Amino acid sequence: MGLSEDKLKETIRKEEAVSSVVRHRLDETYKTILNEPSLVKRKPRVRCHSIYILVAVLMLLVITSITPIGLAAMNLLRFGEFTSERLKQEGFVKKGPSVAIDQNIEIKLLEHYADSQTLGLHFSIHLPKNSTLLSSDLEDYHLKFSIENQAKQTVINFNSKNQVASTEINPIQSVQIDYSIDRATGKLELTYRLNTKDMEELPDLDDATLIVESISANQQQELKQGENKLVIEQVSGKWEIPLKQTTSQFPPIPFYTTEDLKNTTPSALAYPTSFVVTISEEYLKQIAPKPGDQSFQLQVNEQGKNQSYLPKKTKFKYKEGQKSLELTFDYSGYDQSSEVLFVIEERESIPLSSE
Repeated sequence: MGLSEDKLKETIRKEEAVSSVVRHRLDETYKTILNEPSLVKRKPRVRCHSIYILVAVLMLLVITSITPIGLAAMNLLRFGEFTSERLKQEGFVKKGPSVAIDQNIEIKLLEHYADSQTLGLHFSIHLPKNSTLLSSDLEDYHLKFSIENQAKQTVINFNSKNQVASTEINPIQSVQIDYSIDRATGKLELTYRLNTKDMEELPDLDDATLIVESISANQQQELKQGENKLVIEQVSGKWEIPLKQTTSQFPPIPFYTTEDLKNTTPSALAYPTSFVVTISEEYLKQIAPKPGDQSFQLQVNEQGKNQSYLPKKTKFKYKEGQKSLELTFDYSGYDQSSEVLFVIEERESIPLSSE
């Protein structure tokens, strides 16, 4: 559903397709199977038993990618990942649906969220039975849309025909798109996670309007050597969907070291969608002169269990003539944990606290 055989193989190979939440659940399932007495008695040979477990886990990974269960996991990854009670109680994820209809196609914005770094959108689209977008040889569904503020000014222009390469109009640097399609019912689900450029922040989206310009999909085809042709099936229209979201409602929470460190003090900002640590170049040279991709970790104690995160983005920045390294972790606990550990090369553990 939405994946060709080659895409399926590619999906299975990708470790990043499984979130930390889903990975944790898989690990727990794995442990449960290993500790099940009845299974141990019936399958005393460890090698054969391990093969069955591996097959079961592999099947689960495939299901999470291409079936309605996969859609549930997709929603968990994008919209159910926020464990902070404050985010839950104060409605960080705004629920819909907001509905727009054009070209006999209904687009619903089921839920969305935004902080200063990330915009998340979850669409449900109902296609008519005779829609060309339901062809079995289509994949990689996506939308073209823009967002206007209250003053009718375009503040985000994502993949639009009239896109302007201006930071005021397009502050988005990267995007994660997941889709699932049921051709029998004509239901297409799409989730977007749009991340801002370095040093950029999302504009205030309170009472903004999201305008979808087209729904597209790529046609699967076997290209001959030297060919570079992409066939796109597209339906254009205008679907206007209101947004009720303000990025200032959940400001970043500062975290500081809980001990006196010489030369400089690493600090951090916890956003609803990420955790950003800043450490000076001077201090970094003393602790890790030649840091690599695996040099840094964020360790968090969540409900009695330790979770580790690697940085998803690193960059150097300058402020007042000082150079520092900024690391962004995909930890979205926000105010849930009062203390986390910033670990450098598994030998320097720096406590960071919001208290």
